[in-house]
Amino acid sequence: MIIKDNINLFWASVIVEELIRNNITQFYVSPGSRSTPFVIAITRNINTKCKIVYDERSAAFQAIGYAKSSGKAAVLICTSGSAVTHYYPAIIEAEATGIPLLIFSSDRPIELQNTGANQTINQTNIFNNHVNYFQNIDTPSESVKIEYLLSLLNYCINVSQFPKKGGVHLNFRFREPLEPTKAYLSDSYIDSIADWENSKTIFKQYNNPIFNSHLNDLKNNILNAKKPLIIVGRVGVEINLPINIPVFNDVQSNVIFSDNVINYYDNILLSKSISDNKPDLVIIIGDAVISKRLMKYINSAETNIISVMDRITNYDPDSNISKSYLSNYNQFEKLMIDINLKSTKWLEYWISNNSIVKDVLNDFNEFSEIYFSKMILQKLSDATIFISNSTPVRSFDMYAVNKSNVIYSNRGASGIDGIISTTIGISDGTNDFVYLVIGDLAFIHDLNSLTNIMKSKVKIILYNNNGGGIFNFLPIAKHEDVFTENFITPHTYSFDNIAKNFDIPYCFADNSVDFDKQLNHVINSDSPLLFEIRYDNKKNHQYYNNIQKTIKDKLNAEL
Repeated sequence: MIIKDNINLFWASVIVEELIRNNITQFYVSPGSRSTPFVIAITRNINTKCKIVYDERSAAFQAIGYAKSSGKAAVLICTSGSAVTHYYPAIIEAEATGIPLLIFSSDRPIELQNTGANQTINQTNIFNNHVNYFQNIDTPSESVKIEYLLSLLNYCINVSQFPKKGGVHLNFRFREPLEPTKAYLSDSYIDSIADWENSKTIFKQYNNPIFNSHLNDLKNNILNAKKPLIIVGRVGVEINLPINIPVFNDVQSNVIFSDNVINYYDNILLSKSISDNKPDLVIIIGDAVISKRLMKYINSAETNIISVMDRITNYDPDSNISKSYLSNYNQFEKLMIDINLKSTKWLEYWISNNSIVKDVLNDFNEFSEIYFSKMILQKLSDATIFISNSTPVRSFDMYAVNKSNVIYSNRGASGIDGIISTTIGISDGTNDFVYLVIGDLAFIHDLNSLTNIMKSKVKIILYNNNGGGIFNFLPIAKHEDVFTENFITPHTYSFDNIAKNFDIPYCFADNSVDFDKQLNHVINSDSPLLFEIRYDNKKNHQYYNNIQKTIKDKLNAEL
């Protein structure tokens, strides 16, 4: 729907219409006056999906979650002034993980810049080099061809997707009137895009090159290797690799489970004898592998390390990748399936050790994050799960087996900000329930996002060990005079009261019996809810130490 009351609304409604024709329909809008033309254009177009989010930081992370699960960009709309700055953490995450975002900030006109005018700051290129593209948009005027605006918009949509996915920021400088009052707009200006308006087609089509990365060369590398190893990090799609090569799958990888998938590689590498047995070829698919132990292992191999990515990026944190291929992941999957390799002692070696770790973990039932993570993936089969940073994502990566779950996380900048918001966005993209596993500090960090929980399909499983348990694993833990208050940062939050304040159904467990009971309740509930699991921080850390010692002893005994 093109609104022709005044030039502000004409521009805004043309932009919204072209976004819809590009199959971009999800908008996250935060309240404000200067963005009024966009709000009206979005609201009056029946083909849009609009969510009002009070906080711009939360809105931006919801947009990230939506893009993760839907594969489509969402549009962020905010007013002028400090509002746009609250997008920054999510912009950083989008850049690091390759998530498309369209950021439309509203601004005051040029005559109010640098004058001390209210709610006016310098918004020019405010995200610097963390977005793929930025441009100030002149104040709407008939001196600017509307065709230029349509062409620019399609360029920006393309740049958000190719050659690397990320944010695009357009800063719109609106003069009043902002509301739908009548103001002169010439017929000739309106008619200049009559053909486009009547056609219902995209104004400008981009055709990007198809990924083709000389994969036959990669195939030859595999066929010539005696001890090849495939590592799958964050890829964003399901991958099936039933090839006779050991596949180390990060918890974020969504690799379809098969006999050659080695879930417990991080634990296996606790054994020095095993970690001394090096591969002669390493292929890393995707990026952001969680396990530091794994990266140390392949770095010490001093062998040929190859990466396969679906976007142009310099993912090479240790500067040891000898060759990088640009490829669609499903194209790589097809190549692997086509390679006919016989099973080898190398593969059997990893399968055998994986089985040893599995047996140890099957016998472990202490009330701890290890147990929670293991049971959540066992019971939530086929569920979509978002795992927060710090110890939750590490415990899932090390101790839980993902056979059929779709797993998400924010491992780009690995912050604890915006975790609840991102999960809400994932639910928007899937239109189905998403389970969030989150620590207490990350939960506190994003409390304001709870305003949207009951409007979403999110079930929260809260790990509450009264502080930042991950710091127990760092050398600073030995210095108690500064450790507890400054790093663990214990708190006095009562999460049942928080749930009550936001009208969120709540349940609780502080022992294994209640945990099992309440987890079943969470699974069977048809409503969003908050499930708090309260446990002892120091005991939890000791359980980690105990299980690692047991695994190491078992592996060494079998060698």
